[in-house]
Amino acid sequence: MDTPSFVDLVSPLMGTQSVREFSRGNTLPLVQRPWAMTAWSLVTGDDPWFFHPDLPKVRGLRATRQSRPETGDWGEFTLFPQSGPLVTDPARRASAYRLDKSLVTPYRLKTELLRYRIAVDLVPSERAAVLRLTYGEGGVGRLLVQVPRGEVTFDEATGTLRGQSLVTGQGPEFAVSLIATFDRPVARWGTEPGLGWVEFDLPRGAVVEARLATSFLGFDQAQTTLDREIGTRTAEELASEGAQIWNRLLGRLAVEGGTEDQRRIFYSCLYRVLCGPRKVHEFDAAGKPVHRSPADGSARPGPLMADPQFRSTFRTVYPLYALAYRDELPEILEGWVQGARDTGWLPGDAGTTPVDAVFAEAVAKGIEGFDLAAAWKALRRHAFEASDSPQHGRAGLKDVLSVGYVPEGSSVPPVSATLDAAYGDWCLSRIAEHLGHTQDAHQLAARSQAWQHLFDASMGFFRPKDAHGNWAEGFDPLAWGGSFSQGSAWQGGWAVPHDPEGLISALGGVEVALARLDTLLALKPLFQVGTHGEETHAMTEMALADFGQYAHAISSSHGILWFYALAGRPEKTERLTHRVLTELYRPGVDGYCGDDEGGEKSAWFVWASMG
Repeated sequence: MDTPSFVDLVSPLMGTQSVREFSRGNTLPLVQRPWAMTAWSLVTGDDPWFFHPDLPKVRGLRATRQSRPETGDWGEFTLFPQSGPLVTDPARRASAYRLDKSLVTPYRLKTELLRYRIAVDLVPSERAAVLRLTYGEGGVGRLLVQVPRGEVTFDEATGTLRGQSLVTGQGPEFAVSLIATFDRPVARWGTEPGLGWVEFDLPRGAVVEARLATSFLGFDQAQTTLDREIGTRTAEELASEGAQIWNRLLGRLAVEGGTEDQRRIFYSCLYRVLCGPRKVHEFDAAGKPVHRSPADGSARPGPLMADPQFRSTFRTVYPLYALAYRDELPEILEGWVQGARDTGWLPGDAGTTPVDAVFAEAVAKGIEGFDLAAAWKALRRHAFEASDSPQHGRAGLKDVLSVGYVPEGSSVPPVSATLDAAYGDWCLSRIAEHLGHTQDAHQLAARSQAWQHLFDASMGFFRPKDAHGNWAEGFDPLAWGGSFSQGSAWQGGWAVPHDPEGLISALGGVEVALARLDTLLALKPLFQVGTHGEETHAMTEMALADFGQYAHAISSSHGILWFYALAGRPEKTERLTHRVLTELYRPGVDGYCGDDEGGEKSAWFVWASMG
């Protein structure tokens, strides 16, 4: 019996029909290996929404690490094959192409630049790629390499094109290095700021194959990576290997029944779950992992991960890893621990706390193979030591330690920061108990009840207080922002995953809680723009979904429907999650309701499909 081809059900284009005003996923058509350091995408427009399926011209192939438009790209560069006269401006050089005639899979990208009669075939590994170009017209064939911050050079002695793309916000040594070798002699080459190119004199229909590798550790390491990941393998061999890797990982979850569209959505979502976070470590000549340290730019041993997006992914992505990707998760966790060894802090999303939940999930599920002692050292610091940097430690920790909650007027959303901290403390109490740190476990468990400080039983909502314990004035449960990092009090008022029974009791008991859920779904999808000052795309998406105050566009809503089951009405959870699955996900370019946020919305679909 043939092995099912799960990867053939994947569409990397799902969710790409997004603009700033309305997100269908804010995804990119990523061609990459799972968790790869470097992904590849077609470019059809301007940053940060640099790909849209409705735009008819392609500007290049980008080596990218962009996880979502709001975060932007880093260490990127763009390749563009060309024939005829040299045109360097991305908009002026752009060529018509047929997306419907292109092949866009996780393991291979094929398209044709109609203006230049060039067929493009790109096959990636984790950090490298083979790029095969067929120049239909012959004559002068060219390959341009553009970097937004950096330079491109050509080494005539080796026939190697080299480029470096500086990473914004890091030291001058922190750059992505690119090398490209060719199977034909380079006839000419040239450079200008941020751009370089090589030219070939070609007969009609000639094929030029470029072999590329990327590295954070310089050109020598890029060559080591090229030899290790590509070597002498053909594009077909590399594509076959990529398809097998994707099939093996996608096949961890095999579905039965359903329609073809449902199966396509399921595996396209599962593919998206496996695109990130990104490995930013490499393997030296001895095959040992090594990385560029974000602390001081030095080369250090060990794995390192980037782009955590913990604010969202802790809800659904990491629990799915702990279920289906137990062999792969330790390397990811060790990559976060290595970051703490380098910098002193575990990574976070501008001071949010869900990294605690990621490690607690692993401990609860018995995941081994990472340095738990080192992780606990960093996690404990996270909970007991305030950081002066907004990029490290817990937001609002000084206030939590002094008054028990984050008060109104803080630089962070006070209610969300308080609820995050409470959940983080509960997660860490579980790890402390597992490690036998009894005193820490008791203290953190007590702190995990801090959510009660900001629950106003008279209104049935979480709302902010000032530092003296007085309820803040002007509370509006429909106002987005301000007190909540996402949404309003209607969406953000259920974020007590560690004590749902306590929240149900605080609401007034099971019947009152069920009535509150019914009201949330029965209300019109009204909102106030609040501190955002304008209607954000998530507000628009909630309004047009017409699902009451349930806003699937934002991840803070994603646990709400399961409260019916927790309150003894599982049939309502089943009916409503099925409605979300059928109404708010599609297999095409309009696939999602709101941003996918690092695969979080995709993982929600997978979990809800499993029941």
